[in-house]
Amino acid sequence: MTRCPADAARAPNAPVRPASTPASTPASTHGRPAARPFALLQKVLPAVLPAVLLLAMGNGCAARQAITGRVIDRNGDPIDRVIVSLDPGDVELITDSDGSFAIDYMRDEKGNRVRLERRRDYSVELFRLGYHVGETTVYYKRGELVVDPITLTEDTVRIEGPEVEVDPGQFRDRTQGTGATYEGE
Repeated sequence: MTRCPADAARAPNAPVRPASTPASTPASTHGRPAARPFALLQKVLPAVLPAVLLLAMGNGCAARQAITGRVIDRNGDPIDRVIVSLDPGDVELITDSDGSFAIDYMRDEKGNRVRLERRRDYSVELFRLGYHVGETTVYYKRGELVVDPITLTEDTVRIEGPEVEVDPGQFRDRTQGTGATYEGE
């Protein structure tokens, strides 16, 4: 017969369960009936399970520290590849195909990533070629700050006609070619 470490605490004359006896086999120890294998689990589980679940959910649902948002055009369509800058913080990111961005860090004086400072105003600037520069100021407290969608408007170019009256007689006759011809089909 073998002794397990728990048996070492027993009196030397106490009966020892043979090693071949499975743990689930009812046996008598010291004149007491053997405990059911799941009895302790049934008593402890209802008390411990809620605490374990809260801990597991707390780690998975921990608040993310970030400033997030979305960039759209005047039609409500997302704009991708917009450069999003955070000031102060010296951070520049690019929006994804949904026009979304998430800034979860800033840079210190040495250029290292550090957490966003709480209870502070940040300026978020947006730039994309062909659009007017957008800018918004947000107050970041803590956790995740979701900024309302930011709308960028297309950059328009105004083309005006010449202010001076042009006299066609001042220009040579364009009906005469320079010797090159174009014969198309």
